[in-house]
Amino acid sequence: MADTTIKGIPQNTMAKIRDLAKEAKMSQNKYLVSLLNNHAISPEVGRVESQYQELLQLVIQELRYSTQTIEELTKTLGDDI
Repeated sequence: MADTTIKGIPQNTMAKIRDLAKEAKMSQNKYLVSLLNNHAISPEVGRVESQYQELLQLVIQELRYSTQTIEELTKTLGDDI
């Protein structure tokens, strides 16, 4: 793993990071590594979420069509079911 030094972080920002890391029961380093990892994969997550939304819309459309077809079939068959 690579080591990186980040310079010029404001004290109030570091205090907030310390608090957030403590809340998460993580070291500052682990917390920052986690944040960076999440940030690095966020574009991929966005693409997957977009694909999921498209798939969900297709499924909803097909369910509506199937429901409509079943309702029409039920009306057509009437009491013969």
